[in-house]
Amino acid sequence: TYWYFKSEQQGKDFADEKFGRLREAAPVLTGIIAEDAQAKTKMRTRLPSGHHTTLLSANVELNRSSRSAQEIFCDETWDFEAEWMPQISNRRSSASYAWRYREIHATTGAAAEHPVNVRLWKNSDQRERFLRCPTCEKLFRPRFGSPDDIAKLGGVLFDSKAKEYRREDGTLNESFIRESARYHCPNCHSEHKWSPAVQDAMDAGGEYVPQNPQADPRFIAWHVHGVCCKPWGELAVKFAQALDARARGDLSLLEDVIKTQFAEQWNPFDHQRAERLKPVGRVPYTMGADWPEGGKDANDVLKSDGGQFLRELVTDGCLQWPIDGLFKLSELPE
Repeated sequence: TYWYFKSEQQGKDFADEKFGRLREAAPVLTGIIAEDAQAKTKMRTRLPSGHHTTLLSANVELNRSSRSAQEIFCDETWDFEAEWMPQISNRRSSASYAWRYREIHATTGAAAEHPVNVRLWKNSDQRERFLRCPTCEKLFRPRFGSPDDIAKLGGVLFDSKAKEYRREDGTLNESFIRESARYHCPNCHSEHKWSPAVQDAMDAGGEYVPQNPQADPRFIAWHVHGVCCKPWGELAVKFAQALDARARGDLSLLEDVIKTQFAEQWNPFDHQRAERLKPVGRVPYTMGADWPEGGKDANDVLKSDGGQFLRELVTDGCLQWPIDGLFKLSELPE
């Protein structure tokens, strides 16, 4: 068994904090692992049967392309370079373990441009962890979205439109946000305040529900949303902070929340603001839309003031710069 981490230091930290402690605390292991340098080191354990578990750094090419393995674990693959995964997976090519080979990827979130993670997820049965409502006892899919969507889709709700949402100086009232967070059931529309007991009860009755009926039977995948295991109030505060940062043109906080708190796939274009901007010059503009009426002539060519029009949107409006796909430089006049 080979267990891959992005760096050697991450592997050593895991060995100190978890792997080594587990090995020393399990009597079934302490009684059979020999006390010699070949059988037990910080990064390696060998059983009398000959089976060994080794912690490796994925950024070392030799570690990715060495002898075949029966089991491969990859920790936080969203942070791996895309070319590492095919090399690691090739360690199954030997006929030695062809019938019992297993490869496991653990990740808290993936970028839409990460080809390996996205491909594996799309090929899998996509088992989503559903929770069970204590009131109606029906399953629901955990969500964390905008308040406008919660009423029909269910999810964690916090009072973003209440006057207490912000302090007098305009900053977020984190205590109010934390206290107002609750879960809205999409089936019976009951609401539940967070507590460890409520969350545990919802998860205890939960199930993994496959979402892909056309899955490749060789690929099995599980997804657990942060709502299943993290305090909803803390998630609400982080989500509100990320929305404030997005309003200032910064998507980095929202990316971090989507990946590390919700364990969902990140695609920046799904989270661009699509609100109607204030009119600048002659015509209004909607982010991500085509050029507004009046911006081009009858031949679909930018008018002579098109460059100035765009400049005003960027400097005087709230349009981020640059926005992919908004325009091509070749389309603009000198």
